[in-house]
Amino acid sequence: MYRSNLRLVFGVVIAFIITVFVVSVAQAAKPDCAKDPSHPSCKDDGGSGGGEPSNPDPAFVMVAVHSKAVLNELLVANADGSNQSALLSSETEWYFWPAWSPDLNLNIEGFQGSIVFETRIRTPEAQFVDLHIIDVDVAVSGVSGSDLRMFTNDAFHAAWSSQDMIAYVGNHDTPDGIFIGTAKVRVIPNPSGSFAHVDWPAWNPEGTHLAYASYYQDDEEKWNWSIRIQEVVNLEGEILNKPSDVVLQGLDETDGRLSGGIQWSPDGNFLAYRLNSAIEVLDLATNMRRPFADTTWALSPTWSPSGNKLAYMSRNGSAGAGKRKIVLYDLDTDAESVIIERKGFHLFEPDWRRF
Repeated sequence: MYRSNLRLVFGVVIAFIITVFVVSVAQAAKPDCAKDPSHPSCKDDGGSGGGEPSNPDPAFVMVAVHSKAVLNELLVANADGSNQSALLSSETEWYFWPAWSPDLNLNIEGFQGSIVFETRIRTPEAQFVDLHIIDVDVAVSGVSGSDLRMFTNDAFHAAWSSQDMIAYVGNHDTPDGIFIGTAKVRVIPNPSGSFAHVDWPAWNPEGTHLAYASYYQDDEEKWNWSIRIQEVVNLEGEILNKPSDVVLQGLDETDGRLSGGIQWSPDGNFLAYRLNSAIEVLDLATNMRRPFADTTWALSPTWSPSGNKLAYMSRNGSAGAGKRKIVLYDLDTDAESVIIERKGFHLFEPDWRRF
């Protein structure tokens, strides 16, 4: 009897020691999600980074397209990729190129700003492209969208200024060009030439100048492009009619194709854009170009509020090939890392909230 009890006690002690050892090893192996949110163990079933649950603080807005089904989302997420929340979801409408409003109204509880974005509906007869606005709200239950409303029709590629003006490319009854506001004031006309057009308006931090892309086809049917800057509004909000300045120009055949968005840095000193399927930054003071070698198949760069990082869509480079995700590029260290992924979805066209 004594030996039987002794064996029982010994077994309990051994089991306790083994349990303590296993728990200690597991805790030691658990990553610090605050320091490394991209670690696989810090990702939820939705494929987002961020690790431990955090308060909703929507910093990014982007478009999510299901990789297998016909399903599109207008998606927001925290800066670390956590708290992914679909403001809109549709099987019939396509969402494109969202842009944050310039300010945060702290007098409205839970209001986090507004987003202007494209909606495209394709029918057998035609394709309709319009701009809509939706408000972003945060409550105990999470992030949601409210007050969805039409901004203007036949318009795309919108940019929202610090003076609360929305510029966009329009196809109204007047000749095409870049317009401002619901009054459809054309501030930049299309250039002359075959198939000439302007695209990708981007505001400077003061909300007075627009950077944009200009294209035309020459007599040899070669595509000429340029990035131009034009003062279109003064600080009192009055529309101006001034000439544009060329800051960068090239030919598709020799210099590559300019496409996929332009964005002005928060300090006003740089432009980020896509050239030859990769991201570049242009220093406006020196006209020096800085291409990023690891950004092949990248699109739609957006600046961090501090101005020392860029986020963009990527499906290649050092972050890995295939699935579209949102990648962060540190301009100080040249380090590239995936910050936002979504299970079953490709992610496109991020915009980083700057207020």
